[in-house]
Amino acid sequence: VVEKLRVAGLANASAMAFACLLFSRVTKEAASLTIFFYLLRFLGQGGMQLIGTNLISNWWIRRRGLMQGISGVGLAISMTGLFPIVARMGCESIGWRGTFTVIGVVLLVVFVPLCAIFFCETPEMYGLKPDNSSSASDPLESGKEKVEASLEGKTLGEALRTLDFYAVTGSCLVWALNATGLFFHLTRMIPHNATAQVYLTSSISSATFTLFVGFLFDKINPKWIIAPALLLQSLSIYLLNINMKGLFLTIVAAGIFGASNGCMNNMSGLIHAHLFGRKHLGKISGLAYSCMVTGSALGPLPLGLIDPDNVRQQTTVTYVLSLLPILFSIFVTFCKMNPLVPRTDSAGETKENVEMRHLLAAEDVDNE
Repeated sequence: VVEKLRVAGLANASAMAFACLLFSRVTKEAASLTIFFYLLRFLGQGGMQLIGTNLISNWWIRRRGLMQGISGVGLAISMTGLFPIVARMGCESIGWRGTFTVIGVVLLVVFVPLCAIFFCETPEMYGLKPDNSSSASDPLESGKEKVEASLEGKTLGEALRTLDFYAVTGSCLVWALNATGLFFHLTRMIPHNATAQVYLTSSISSATFTLFVGFLFDKINPKWIIAPALLLQSLSIYLLNINMKGLFLTIVAAGIFGASNGCMNNMSGLIHAHLFGRKHLGKISGLAYSCMVTGSALGPLPLGLIDPDNVRQQTTVTYVLSLLPILFSIFVTFCKMNPLVPRTDSAGETKENVEMRHLLAAEDVDNE
């Protein structure tokens, strides 16, 4: 049996490694540098993050949010804390070409073998069940043995006919656009002596909220996580814009910005499995991630196309950018965003995940 996620992980990691090795040597003009950055974004934040979140969604159901939260802590620390510092030190010591050459070698030697060993498609392929559950511990009552096919997961076409898909995909696109744009132009919006404190504060806040929201996701409707996260991002952009020289409010804005990122990092990886199930998760989340990466790629443009010394233009642009999350938070609030399969049974007498019970029942029916 071909394990698609393992093959995809190996291909994606290998392609990213060769991109680092090749373009770090041959890049000499703006066009090739643009292609290089696109490949890094497409293969890194796009491909690898999509594959990782799909793996988590396949292997956990009851603890899906918590597992994504634990995974997201590492992502938050690496993206906003550890790796940017290491990468900058590398660029200063051996140059950016040498730094990306080292990254490519590390990917080939370390990460590709890890993909080959640990990227396992689904627990069912190994005689296991999600969350390490067993059918004996969670039987269905007699008369409910037949599992409805609709509980297994919606198709991409069915997902595209729901408002929930456009609400969450649009929210993730706006979040990625603003987050990338803000990081890209951060140094011109904060005091020069505050860069290290801003990255550290944002990293700690993002990691903390990633873990907290992962736990919270298993308890409440996700729209009550997405909407506040978008409002927090809007607030952080507003504070950074009105307070370009004050250190205290800059640190506060960085903490708020990190909290928003922590919330949305989790939601972008979990929400589609929550809403549409596991059966066609790759297609659905793949389209959604493509939209999010597009937003991320466009993020630097709004502030990059204006005169950096024109305060009035920058103020206007940042106000528009801070308005977008508010609009989508309202959109999200009016959506239902109920899970494909309810978390409790019709009587509300159990807290066991009903999706798990149906999966176990389906396995029992097949065995009979």
